[in-house]
Amino acid sequence: MFAIGRKRECRRVRDKLSEYIDDRLGIDERDSAESHLESCDACSQELEALRMTVHLLNQVPVVPVPRSFAIRETETGREQVPGSRGWGGPSSSARL
Repeated sequence: MFAIGRKRECRRVRDKLSEYIDDRLGIDERDSAESHLESCDACSQELEALRMTVHLLNQVPVVPVPRSFAIRETETGREQVPGSRGWGGPSSSARL
């Protein structure tokens, strides 16, 4: 029974690690997470891995794109069929 409760607590804490790092947890949730992290090596390692990932992602330079990659319908040569359910989608009369 204890192992199931521990796994559930680990899952709960791991689901909140991003919010924990970003300091977006309430006081009670933060205290609960910190208490768990002090006693759980697996969750502490997960936290450190997430912190390292965030750190590395913050090191990636922002590269401007040379042009817009958005495609407008006029550039595709296709027209939307009246009564269709979106661009290129089947018309409502074609349903089985």
